[in-house]
Amino acid sequence: MKIRAIILIMPLIFAGCTTEATGIASAQKYREWIGEGSAWAKKTVITVDRSHAEIGKNWAERSDACIDNSKLYSGRYNANIFFKTKTLISKQKAELHLQQKIYAHRLTHSDKEPEDGFYAFVADAIVLTPNKSRIEINYKLGDEQIAAAVSNWATGKNMGCPDLTQNPYW
Repeated sequence: MKIRAIILIMPLIFAGCTTEATGIASAQKYREWIGEGSAWAKKTVITVDRSHAEIGKNWAERSDACIDNSKLYSGRYNANIFFKTKTLISKQKAELHLQQKIYAHRLTHSDKEPEDGFYAFVADAIVLTPNKSRIEINYKLGDEQIAAAVSNWATGKNMGCPDLTQNPYW
């Protein structure tokens, strides 16, 4: 009886694991995944005394200089990982998206992968007042260095680059 119960439960456990790893194909889906309380993700929220446009400008400049078109080798996946960033600025918010494209023959994904890879990080600077913004940083465990850099870029106090090699899950 115990073996039968384990056999029935295992597919549910594995389905949960693969759902976390299949890849997310849009920034909005990524936000929703974080909002659902994934065990593999975090959301950091801060308030900054700067306009969302200034923050977006910093994000564009620093992400282009530090992350965009970067390449890493992952021993864990025996794969190359390429990073692509995009910054969007509208009247109500600025957004920073980080996408990762993983080249490995043993990884498969259930969703159609976007051209620049699946979404791996999304930050928003939302207007509170003309010179005050709410920063929402959504990221996976292991990307704490990127989250810290994006937070610093939002404040304008530390414009250094994150060390992309420090993710323990790669």
